Amino acid sequence: MAYVTLIVEDDVRTRTKLVRQVEEAYAAIGLENEEVLTAASLEEGLALAAVHRPVVILLDVRFTGRSVNGIDLIPAFRQVSRLAQVIMITTMPVKDDEIRAMRLKAFSYCPKDNVAIIKALVLGARISVVEMVS
Repeated sequence: MAYVTLIVEDDVRTRTKLVRQVEEAYAAIGLENEEVLTAASLEEGLALAAVHRPVVILLDVRFTGRSVNGIDLIPAFRQVSRLAQVIMITTMPVKDDEIRAMRLKAFSYCPKDNVAIIKALVLGARISVVEMVS
């Protein structure tokens, strides 16, 4: 069974890199048929999550020109996709943000530039969902 992964990131280059990283991670363990969707805004991400019910969400912490950030919307994403494991991604890790994200039940919080960790977290989150539904 194929599952959906959603990437919510406002920077197009970063979004493209993340898609490639997620697809490579899945392919490495034989999951080439996983669907990877992208959203350029929090609103678009929530709309896609409500329709497609992703099991893994890579969610940017900061969105240019927005007062609300990805951490603020962890509960909303988890409400529309109850099984979703939310991985917060950021270019500027801040300990207080990490603590707040984890208190809101994020699966993890990591820098965008750490490819190996992002791949490992995506696989770990994906596997944890499969174990929950099995």
